[in-house]
Amino acid sequence: MIQIMSDAPDERPEVLISRKEYYEDFKVRLQIHNREFTEFVVEVGNFVNWTKPHVSRAIAAVKNKIEGTNPEVSQVSQNSDKSDVE
Repeated sequence: MIQIMSDAPDERPEVLISRKEYYEDFKVRLQIHNREFTEFVVEVGNFVNWTKPHVSRAIAAVKNKIEGTNPEVSQVSQNSDKSDVE
């Protein structure tokens, strides 16, 4: 015969807070979570906006290296083309 030994108590633990208190605590914690998540989304947006120009410059530099062009020369030629038009 197999005897099962368990460390679990046979009786239920004492209730520390009521369901209403538990629900109110949950609502407060959810409000805190929502506020923190909203702040996180704003910060991620700020980070993305901050990195866009840096990433664009890095992409342009890599393209220029691959194509073998000098961005300063192309800017001068573009500016001279504009002055010829006017």
